[in-house]
Amino acid sequence: MPYDVFNLPQDFPTFQNSLIRPWNTRGSAVTNKPQILLEPLGTVSTGWSTSGTAFGINAPSSFSGNLVDLQLNGTSVMNVDYRGIMTLFPTSLNHLAITAVNGTASQPIYIAGRYASTTIERCKIAFNGASGSSIQLMSSEAVDIGGSFTSGTINPNGNVLLRGYIISSNANLSFTIRPIHRDEVGGYSGNGYDLNILAGRGDINNVGGNCNISGGDAKTASLNKTGGYVTINGGINTGSASGGSIIFKTSSPGSSGTSLSTLSTRMTIDTNGLITLGEGVNFASGTTTGTQICTSTSQKLGFFGVTPVVQQVLATGTSKTVDDVITFLQTIGLCKQS
Repeated sequence: MPYDVFNLPQDFPTFQNSLIRPWNTRGSAVTNKPQILLEPLGTVSTGWSTSGTAFGINAPSSFSGNLVDLQLNGTSVMNVDYRGIMTLFPTSLNHLAITAVNGTASQPIYIAGRYASTTIERCKIAFNGASGSSIQLMSSEAVDIGGSFTSGTINPNGNVLLRGYIISSNANLSFTIRPIHRDEVGGYSGNGYDLNILAGRGDINNVGGNCNISGGDAKTASLNKTGGYVTINGGINTGSASGGSIIFKTSSPGSSGTSLSTLSTRMTIDTNGLITLGEGVNFASGTTTGTQICTSTSQKLGFFGVTPVVQQVLATGTSKTVDDVITFLQTIGLCKQS
C-alpha cells in the first residue's frame, strides 16, 4: 500500500523502504493507487492508471491553489494550478525550453489542445513579454504543426492558423515567418538559411494542394476601406553586390507517368529591374475587352534596345510619304533600315 504523506507512519524507515519495493501495477483504476500519493483524508480518487503511477496528487474539489509549485530561492519557476494549467517562469536563462531527449533516436514533443471523440479544442502557444521577445519553435529536423491531434498522432484534417495578436489599440505589429539568422546562432556561420513554403502533396488519387498568398481584406461593413498589398521582395544587398532576383518557375506536362516533372524558369526580375522571360513564354490577352500596353499617350515605350519615347504623331497629307512611317517605326525600334 502507498502511504498518505499527510499522515506518515511513525516508523518512517518503513515508508522509505516502500519507495524501492515493487510498484503497484495490479488492480483497477480505483485500487491501484500511486506509489506516493498526496491526498487529504476523505478525498476520493478513482482514475489512476492500471499500469501504475509513481507519484500522484489528488486535491479536493474545493481546492483552488497550485497542485505543484517549483521555486528557486523563493521565486516560482514552474507551477501547475488546480485546473491543470502549467505556467513556466524563465529566470536567468531568459527562455523556456521543453525538450525531448533520447540517446539513440529523436523524440517528438506534442503540444495539443484537449480532444474528445468528436471535438477538439484550440491549442494556443502565447507569449506576453517585452518588446523584441518571441516564441521560437526549433528542431534539429522538422517542426510539424498539425491541424488536429488525436490519440498521440498529428492528423492532417484540420486547419493550421498562425497569427499575431495586436495587444494594444495603438499597436502596429506584423507577423513574420523566417528562419533564424545565422548571426543569431552561436557557433554557426555561412549563408542564410532558406525559407520554403509548400502546399501539401496529394495522395495517389488526388492533386497537390494550392498555395494562396493574400493581402489582408478590409473588414466587412467598413466603408470604402482598402485591402492590403502583397509585396514580394528580393533580398537586399550591401555595397556594390547585387540584390536578390525574383524568379518564377512552373513545370510543363510531360509524357504519362508517375515521376515528378522538372521546374523551368518562366520569368526573372533581376536586381536592376530587368524582366527576362524564359524560352517559350507567350502572352495571351482577353478576347472581349483586350489588353492595353501603355494606358496614356505620355507613357514611353521602346523596342529592341532603343530609348523609349511617348506616342508619336504621324502627320498626314499629300506631302507625306512612306518614309514618315519608316521614321516612326525606327523611332520606337520596330524596324531598322540597312
